[in-house]
Amino acid sequence: MMNRGSHGSSNGSLKDLLLISLITLFVYLPLLGTDVFDGNEPIRVIIAKEMLKTGNWTLPLLHGQLYFIKPPLMSWLIAASGSIFGVVNEWTARFPSVMAVLLTGYTVYFLTSRWLTREGRLFASLALLTMVSLITKGMTAEIDSLFVLLTSSALLTWFYGYTQQWKPVFVWLVPLSITGIGFLTKGPQGIAYLYCTVFAYLLYRRNLRFFFSLSHLTGFLCFLSILGIYLLTVLQHISPYEYFQMWKGQTVQRASSNHSFGFLKHLVSYPVESFLSFLPWTLGIFPLMIIRELRAKEKALFTNDLFLFSFIMIAVNFPLYWLLPGARVRYILSFGPFIAIMLARLFEWYKHEADNNPRIMIFFKKFLYTLLWIVSFYALSIIPVAIFLKIEFSLHLILLLSALILFILFLWVKRNALRAGSIPVVIALLAGFFMLIYSGARAQLHENKPVNQRKIASAINTLLPEDTGRVYEIGYDRFLEITCYLNRDVVQLDSFDQLKHLAKKQNVYFIFDTAYLSKIKKSAGIDPLEHTRWDNVYSVPYKNEKPEIVVGHLRANDDTE
Repeated sequence: MMNRGSHGSSNGSLKDLLLISLITLFVYLPLLGTDVFDGNEPIRVIIAKEMLKTGNWTLPLLHGQLYFIKPPLMSWLIAASGSIFGVVNEWTARFPSVMAVLLTGYTVYFLTSRWLTREGRLFASLALLTMVSLITKGMTAEIDSLFVLLTSSALLTWFYGYTQQWKPVFVWLVPLSITGIGFLTKGPQGIAYLYCTVFAYLLYRRNLRFFFSLSHLTGFLCFLSILGIYLLTVLQHISPYEYFQMWKGQTVQRASSNHSFGFLKHLVSYPVESFLSFLPWTLGIFPLMIIRELRAKEKALFTNDLFLFSFIMIAVNFPLYWLLPGARVRYILSFGPFIAIMLARLFEWYKHEADNNPRIMIFFKKFLYTLLWIVSFYALSIIPVAIFLKIEFSLHLILLLSALILFILFLWVKRNALRAGSIPVVIALLAGFFMLIYSGARAQLHENKPVNQRKIASAINTLLPEDTGRVYEIGYDRFLEITCYLNRDVVQLDSFDQLKHLAKKQNVYFIFDTAYLSKIKKSAGIDPLEHTRWDNVYSVPYKNEKPEIVVGHLRANDDTE
């Protein structure tokens, strides 16, 4: 192990932290609230709004139904953000994810000080913050960024404590406590990451006695206590068997494929998709692959304990998802901090070896020139592509594009004067510009569509009478991206048959999609609305204009035809 804690003054570290903070704010905040809620965001947002409305933060409710598929930590943070800022909207709901990404950058910077130089630590933090997949998820109200923070913090804390010879009880107690909190984000995946990595590392170090120790048992009991507090709340409302079946169902779903050649396709595509998701930084592996002299010395990298630990973390956990047919790349986002650490160590090594091998510096200069040509072409192609796609340039897109062009011109002028140490900052800024412009154009394209979820919800809000405080949604998770924008209480009905029990009430409005109606007709052989007296008050094509979103008004029993 190389002790590099003395590298860089505290003043230099403060400058690094300021730079990390500024780049995070530059990349993540400007367009944070422009795009509509999508993916799993509506689930977290609806639950958070319900918590703020009812004041009950212990029972997550999704349109009146208890929701235990995922623990509620992210919804708690969204609710807290909404409470602080006074509203839950796209910006405030996504703000906790940005803070999670920033804290992950700080964690990597501080917990790697014994094994990386100050320059290497800065590289690792900037690489982490500007990976394509981390930016994509860090600008959403989903659970992934928070899970990456807690998983990487647990693993790095364990490694730091183990190598720095903390008291054994604290080596286990602290990371397992963090993992217990991590369970409240995504369930058992965090504990799998921790134990697979730690067991493999201790096995490699021939120190499994440390794994099978009373100190470990103490830490595990702390983890169980955190888990137990949460489960006691959950099991008051569902049985242990139902809870187990719920998690089993999710696992089986991920392990299955809908296509005959799905598994083979997954085996081929998953490594490629994984590599692409951590761009542009994964390109840093190419010098090691291309330059023969470096390959001959690659074993020297593994003399760095942190590099070895990071390698083991990825090597042990990746096959678990690679061999899982339904696994998505977002399941391995927790690799990001460890990929960044390994690349930071590579960067330090490249700089050291460049003193004796001019080919390395030549490679980096060619790489920088190639990168400049690519981003220059990208900047010049934005305008014709936008015209072709009929994207209207908003003010923020014009400002971003102008700033990118000026930055590229600056880099061309200064290209021969750029030091190796400035390359990480340059790449981080270019990646940030790329993702900002892409996100802005995507949001603008979405907003220019004749119908999107925000526009549909606005139309529904307008047509509902003011005295209608509740609207019913037919089916589970059919169009939450629309109902999350409604300003009325939304209650989920599991079937159309439940509408019959509401026939005596006045002003009953319900929402369904025609795809779900067709599915019920096909499976049951009858029209579930055949004997229901209702009026179609609004319908609009949605999702490729094939199914329609329909708002119906239920006629009360005393209404005439």
